[in-house]
Amino acid sequence: MKKRATTQGELNKSRPWKCCDLALCTRTNPPTCRCLDKVDRCSNACDKCEETEDSRYTCQDWYRGNPGPMCNKDDDDDERPWSCCNNQICTRSMPPTCRCFDVVDQCAKGCKRCQETMTGWGYRCLDSYFGDMAPPCDSQGGMQ
Repeated sequence: MKKRATTQGELNKSRPWKCCDLALCTRTNPPTCRCLDKVDRCSNACDKCEETEDSRYTCQDWYRGNPGPMCNKDDDDDERPWSCCNNQICTRSMPPTCRCFDVVDQCAKGCKRCQETMTGWGYRCLDSYFGDMAPPCDSQGGMQ
């Protein structure tokens, strides 16, 4: 039987990762996804594992279907870690995975990974959220 090639390369029949925090998915139904997580070692199901610049690995395989559960997500936490955001980047998947790059005086209570900026002039939440974009903030850091 002849394999059908895709624009993303060959598709895996089964998802080559158990969980994924940073999925890149098409807007098709079902989506075609690739997991961009950097890991210490790719799973045995991954056909094309590549080393990253920081000596970790990422699976370059594409999979047709849901990207699966997030790796670093608590089952009881379905809320966005920030109430509003002016500088957010979201994947084009449906629903998207979003990250907020606002620098704030203090991270929101819902933020699990808060990091001081390199300049030392504020903090940034490093969490990602699987869902709709946050509304923009006003000049005082609240929702508009």
